[in-house]
Amino acid sequence: MGISANAFALLADQQGEASTIVELKTTEMKKIAEKKQKIAEKNKKKKAKKNKKQKESDGETSLDSVVTQEDKAVNNHGNENEEKVCSKSAVLANVELREKELRERVHAIQKEREKEEAERKERALIREAERKERHEQWLARELEREKQKAEREERWRAREAERMEREERWLAKETERLERQERQLAREVERNERLLAREAESKQRRLAREEERKKEMSTKTLREYEQQAYEKQMAEKASLTVPETPLREATLDTMQKSKDETVKKDNNTKKHWTVRKTMNIHEFVKLQTEREGQHGQDRSLGEDSTKNTNAILTPDLSDASFPVLGKVTKLLNLF
Repeated sequence: MGISANAFALLADQQGEASTIVELKTTEMKKIAEKKQKIAEKNKKKKAKKNKKQKESDGETSLDSVVTQEDKAVNNHGNENEEKVCSKSAVLANVELREKELRERVHAIQKEREKEEAERKERALIREAERKERHEQWLARELEREKQKAEREERWRAREAERMEREERWLAKETERLERQERQLAREVERNERLLAREAESKQRRLAREEERKKEMSTKTLREYEQQAYEKQMAEKASLTVPETPLREATLDTMQKSKDETVKKDNNTKKHWTVRKTMNIHEFVKLQTEREGQHGQDRSLGEDSTKNTNAILTPDLSDASFPVLGKVTKLLNLF
């Protein structure tokens, strides 16, 4: 609004200046015409004076010449009047022409100024439109930049969330793996403890069984040996005291069969996955019982046992020796 008001004010000022210029030009042309008219009147007066002097210098003139001169003067005066009228009309026409030219020039100037003002307004509108368009483009770019920034931030947050989720899953897997390892180690420790306990228990049971077996073998072997020794002694005693009869032979055969069956049974018996064999008295005496021989004891015990064995093998036919050898409270009724 300010630009248009200034433009209209400038145009009004320019129009006022043009009107004042036209007025000044017209007054100036009028002054020039008046000066020309005064100069023409002065020239006419000079010519009249000159003619009058000629007439006076010529002397007498005829009437005809006077008439002709008067006619000429009248004609000249008419011509002068016509020239004056023509000059006035020419001056007026020239003034009108100049006024018209000035009006046309003012009109052209006004049109040119209006055109320039319109072009200036149009350029201003174009510049304003371009400025608005640039502003809109800038706003669009800013919006696009903000949108891209928001998208980048959202993608970054998504990547961070995914990374945190992966880390949590990895930590969970690691925790689970460590727990599995701990459970496995605990199971292995427990299994090893159970194995060690079972091994210790089995070792203890094995040692106990070994001790029991040794005791049983020693006891059974000793009993068998005592029984055999007793039977042998009885047989020898019977052979020495009783004559040979069919009954005695049958009794000896029966005793020999029972002895063979006992030996066969002992040979076929299995205990603790090992076949127990019949030991003679010398092997029985050499057995280590109750930690004997583990602490480097003297071998004198074995020698004494051998002597005792030899003494036992020597038959003693006295009745007092039978309870000691076999620990028998009742003698067999052989006859």
